[in-house]
Amino acid sequence: DESDDRYLIVFDDIVGSGCGSGRGRADKITELSTLYRHIGNGEKEGKLSICLAVQYFKHITPILRNQASGIYICGSYTDKELQKIAEAYGFFGGSEKAFMELYKRARQNPFDFLFLNIHSMEARRNHDEVLWSFDEEMKKLGSSEDKVETTDDGKEKEKEEKEEREDKKDICK
Repeated sequence: DESDDRYLIVFDDIVGSGCGSGRGRADKITELSTLYRHIGNGEKEGKLSICLAVQYFKHITPILRNQASGIYICGSYTDKELQKIAEAYGFFGGSEKAFMELYKRARQNPFDFLFLNIHSMEARRNHDEVLWSFDEEMKKLGSSEDKVETTDDGKEKEKEEKEEREDKKDICK
């Protein structure tokens, strides 16, 4: 295909159709995504996008979750289901608890959603409002490195704070 055309395939509520997570085996959707996610015209990659709409997080294979470039979290979830999502995407916000707070902040009205942009590492409420950004977190960490608290055991305190900042940076990667 030499054109600049792009293609979108939307799979909505396909659980029970033979597609979906199946005891560690790659299903047809995972195979499609894995084989054709780099489809292009030689110069331009990414001509095929796949959108999956599912009711249960566990129905998306780990391979598909790792290939995702954007995640929409819409509607209401049980605490158990939301916890599974937080475990997978807790790097948005820096922890599972912080992720849960992002979700609550995003869901102010009935049709609000949380959008996670994997490439830019941003969590947004309805695309409009940035709730969390990796870049902003790094700026905050960088500016806090300039401030050093002096105490009787100042060097030890400084060392502990530096280690804590490094841990936060690792979480956000």
